[in-house]
Amino acid sequence: MKQQGLFTSVLLSLSLLLTTPGSYGQLLSPLIHVDQFGYLPEGEKIAVFSDPQEGFDAQESYVPSSEIQIVDAMSGDVVFTGVPQAWQGGVVDPQSGNKVWRMDFSSLTTEGSYYLLDAQQNLRSAVFDISPQVYDGILQTALKAFYYERCGVAKEAAYAGDNWADVPCHLADTACRFVLAPNDISLEKDVSGGWHDGGFYLKTVNNAFYPVHLLLSAYRRKPELWSDAVGIPESGNGLPDILDEVKWELDWLMKMQLPDGQVLMKVSKYGWAGESPPSADGIYQRFYGPAQSSATRRFSSMLAHAAVVFSERPEPEWQTYADTLIARAEAAWFWVAAHPGYSQYDDVGFDNDNPEIEEYQQEAALTLAALYLYAATGSQLYKNFFELRYTDLNPVDWYYWYPWEGIIQDALLFYLDLPDPTPSVETEIRQSFVESMVQNNTDLLQAFLSDSCAYLSYVPDYGWLSNLIKLNTARLYAQALQYGMDTVNYASAYLQAVQRYLYYLHGLNPLNKTFVSNMSAYGAENSCREIFHYWFYDDTPWDNAETSPYGPAPGFVVSGPNHYYEPDESYGGVISPPQFQPPMKSYLDWNTNWPENSWFVSLADLEIQAAYVRLLAEFASADALITTPTAEVYRRSAESLFALYPNPARQEVLIQWKGSSLPPEHWYLLDASGHFVAELPKEGNRLLLPSDLATGSYWVKAGDLGGLWLSVVR
Repeated sequence: MKQQGLFTSVLLSLSLLLTTPGSYGQLLSPLIHVDQFGYLPEGEKIAVFSDPQEGFDAQESYVPSSEIQIVDAMSGDVVFTGVPQAWQGGVVDPQSGNKVWRMDFSSLTTEGSYYLLDAQQNLRSAVFDISPQVYDGILQTALKAFYYERCGVAKEAAYAGDNWADVPCHLADTACRFVLAPNDISLEKDVSGGWHDGGFYLKTVNNAFYPVHLLLSAYRRKPELWSDAVGIPESGNGLPDILDEVKWELDWLMKMQLPDGQVLMKVSKYGWAGESPPSADGIYQRFYGPAQSSATRRFSSMLAHAAVVFSERPEPEWQTYADTLIARAEAAWFWVAAHPGYSQYDDVGFDNDNPEIEEYQQEAALTLAALYLYAATGSQLYKNFFELRYTDLNPVDWYYWYPWEGIIQDALLFYLDLPDPTPSVETEIRQSFVESMVQNNTDLLQAFLSDSCAYLSYVPDYGWLSNLIKLNTARLYAQALQYGMDTVNYASAYLQAVQRYLYYLHGLNPLNKTFVSNMSAYGAENSCREIFHYWFYDDTPWDNAETSPYGPAPGFVVSGPNHYYEPDESYGGVISPPQFQPPMKSYLDWNTNWPENSWFVSLADLEIQAAYVRLLAEFASADALITTPTAEVYRRSAESLFALYPNPARQEVLIQWKGSSLPPEHWYLLDASGHFVAELPKEGNRLLLPSDLATGSYWVKAGDLGGLWLSVVR
């Protein structure tokens, strides 16, 4: 199988040469793990070393030498020397099948680009940065993923880039037919817009619940972080682009509401088929599903939460928009009050993803809607309703907070931010959180303190959406800090834990994998080359970041290792990995549809995407998404000195030097975020590019002078 061969060659090969000063011949090892983007200067910094004992890579063997160096990638100087320490005395980790060592280098705080070097064995890690801005470009790219999921509108090259530009998709949504009466023209509705749910092009109200709430919570967490210059069509309109993106979905949600307040369930084609790119999927007729109580309840919660956020904007137009959101949320809430039953939607007419939810989840959505409506309107009716029902929510009812109820948990903590929380309610919410974090849920603080995960980011199991569980667990630790949950005893532990889950997603895992798509141009040496999404599907131009013309759009987080993965029984064979592997190795970089069903490990999902944006926001710098003139000045200063002429056939770039002085001796290649990639050997007027350089946009920097953009196409 071609995907398995690619996975093995990428993960196990030790043949990649590092091109930095004084380092020719060093081999990039997939068994030395770092956050491939990097670390904050004052943050904890840990590297992990693997010696596989079980799984697909068990034939590999690596015991780190007694001394590991950290090398400045620009100068070649050794700046730190450390000693790896065996995890749990050298036992085999049951979740990864590896023996594991770690090395802490938190005392290295000087900004720069570095790599770990096992000089005795001539092996090195990926290059990483230490910088206050190390996650800034990653956050912008992760947020941009929502733009690629927009339905019914062109993805213009000015915003999407040439590689992922597309004409409008699903134009028939402007006159969508009712799935139970497809020939009744009188029932046509304009339900255009919104986001695709993820890889399958559906649009469902119930699934929008997660990314909408998470993005709103990410904005509320750090309102000062979000700029109006991410690079989407609304950039520059005076509203932070994260809210522009949420508004795109909200405007679609309001199209799904009927005049009496209830809300339609979904928009989709019949069955699971899909085409690439999204504009090609218009060959299928699309339909909308009937209104349901579950969708109406979740709609009310989303619009009420958004009303809280938009009402805090000073501009009159957003005050007016907030009033509209409140009116729509209240119409839905009162429709449910008059029709208190629960929906039991059966997906008749569609035969694909049924977004119906359980009765508990339906009731919880109405309770959350009441909370946000109280915050938006000040009506005591809603506060009374919430305070009557909040003890029915599992975190309070069970005194057990766990990573599957993030939106409910966010709302409970939002209650603590109200100007007038009832003291007894506030106390019970806090007590339920602390008791769960410290003692009731042994998978949280107890697991951290007992060092239960060899790769520093414990979750008890690796099943469907394991990366979401990682992200939601990290969020709980972050909120423990944010809300002062027993921080006298555990503040440092909470902070360490939050960072470590992010490190896991960026390469500190037994696969040495950054679980984000096509990020080599942003500093990740081993990001996901394939993800499951109809747009970026197998054998399309967007199939693979290395072997297809374009690869998937950058910044999408995949669902992650799944120890329970099986292909459809009609496949008649085994796909290993992910099958029959230790839990943390139950992953494969591939994107094939039925009967292989790769979506069980590599699906692009908007809930995961929003949770990733939320976590990155904890560590991004204050100007993470603010466009400054620095890059433009950098480019203009370089244009007066030199020009670049790439020669793809020979993997080189010709330099035309315009300056009056001699050209500098050293030339550097930086990724799109300004992170160091390599020093470029110079032969006369030619710069030699690394043979393994991925397609993307890079900076070529002339010594300490300015730099110019270089587009690389493989």
